[in-house]
Amino acid sequence: MKLKQRALTPSIARAILAGALLLTIATGIGVFVFGQQQLSAVAEETRKSTTDAESSSNELQALTTLKNRLKEQDKDVERAAKIVSITKNYSYQDQVVQDLVNYANASGVVIKSIDFSANNSSAASKSTNAATITKAPTGTKSISATVTLNTPVAYDSLRDFIYRIEKNLFQMQISNLTLSSNKDTGGIVVDALTVTAYVR
Repeated sequence: MKLKQRALTPSIARAILAGALLLTIATGIGVFVFGQQQLSAVAEETRKSTTDAESSSNELQALTTLKNRLKEQDKDVERAAKIVSITKNYSYQDQVVQDLVNYANASGVVIKSIDFSANNSSAASKSTNAATITKAPTGTKSISATVTLNTPVAYDSLRDFIYRIEKNLFQMQISNLTLSSNKDTGGIVVDALTVTAYVR
């Protein structure tokens, strides 16, 4: 027995086409939404990567600039450390006394006293050798000590003592020196000797 074939009527054809169209539209919308989400996710990741890269680049540039500045200032820092006695690491009066005594011992000079309370500016002598005073480095203060030596002193010993003080750059220098000769012994009489030390 043969089955009856249902004829394709215009109504059925329209229904099939409408269903196919709706299915196509729905599929297209789904694909569009999914693609849009993927594109948004990729765009967000790209934005974050770009931001991170820019931040890292800025940080690297800042570190490079800082490194270059520190490198440029290394010599200044090293020089400042050499030419200035830092107060917190340098009990300055005790250290000045210790340094002067060490220089005197090494030079064969005897120190009778070191006075930080006043500057000895009086000078009544037959010959005077005035020391050149160098301006104190910026951000420092100076303290003066009047040094009394056991005189007369041999010329070579006194010269070596002065050299040891002056070679300390700005840490310590002679700000006043008054000399006279001793005809009896041929030595040098130190009438006035003031040492200036620079501290922060």
